[in-house]
Amino acid sequence: MAKKKMYPSQERYIAKNPVVSFRLAKEDKEKLEDIAERENTTVGQYVRDFLKGIIEERETEMDIYTEGANDGYEKGKEDWQIWFDCNVCGEPCAIHPGDKAHKEIIKHLENWGHEECIDKQKEESNKS
Repeated sequence: MAKKKMYPSQERYIAKNPVVSFRLAKEDKEKLEDIAERENTTVGQYVRDFLKGIIEERETEMDIYTEGANDGYEKGKEDWQIWFDCNVCGEPCAIHPGDKAHKEIIKHLENWGHEECIDKQKEESNKS
């Protein structure tokens, strides 16, 4: 049997609005139909509206979360990031754990320690 020819507008509509299908228990399907009827809409429109609300709510929550995370990250950088000015362009260079600058700093600070530990070590060496 030959496939029915569609108009280009029908092809575009189908491409932009694919069919979604799923199974529900009979009782759940009846509940869904009842809700849609009370809302004076089709089941399909009710599901679309429902999903839009959930998606928009989650996107809003995600935007708030992302904004908070970014604010926290920036505050953390401001409070704790170690940086120096590039000797070529003059722009700030951040020092990241494990990079070359970080390893050089660690080498340079090999004989450094907690202030209390160094004081204790000095006291012990003075007693000897």
